[in-house]
Amino acid sequence: MDKYIDVVLKEIDKYLRSECDCNEEVLLFSNYFHNFGNVDKQRDNIIVNIADINVKNDLGSNIPRYIKNGENFVVKKTPLQMYIHLFFLSHYSNSNALEGIRILSCIAGFLKENIHFSSKQIPEMNKRKMNDFNIVLENDDDKLFSKLMIPYMPSLLYKIGPIQVCGQTYSNTVVVPIKNV
Repeated sequence: MDKYIDVVLKEIDKYLRSECDCNEEVLLFSNYFHNFGNVDKQRDNIIVNIADINVKNDLGSNIPRYIKNGENFVVKKTPLQMYIHLFFLSHYSNSNALEGIRILSCIAGFLKENIHFSSKQIPEMNKRKMNDFNIVLENDDDKLFSKLMIPYMPSLLYKIGPIQVCGQTYSNTVVVPIKNV
């Protein structure tokens, strides 16, 4: 999971430095919601946090599937897919609030044009054995800030996925069919 977040943040950071005149790192990946008072309030930055993680069974059920292998069958592992919700929050002082909103809009523009992350675009994904994935803007729930018990800040909520957790591999379990007698 970390490697997917890392790739997204590196690509956004490259874009912000080259296209949005950001000379320093502005993305801060933080356990923000649990340490709200500990974030460096002197530094203006975009705080990135995992808002939610969903794991879904690709087949919609946990029923094992059997694949014929000669005279026997093998059990097919049910693929699981994970979706990560990343929350980008503008944590800028009042005097720099417009700069924070400008950077959020740069992030939104970049991710609007780059919704599909693939190993063809990003060779590092091949080295790290990562599957292709999408990142899409989610509707921001007005009640999200109260649920997280933090004050409102300009923000964006994105969903990354699907990230395959279990491959389409076969287990070592061999099921021998009962022969008709």
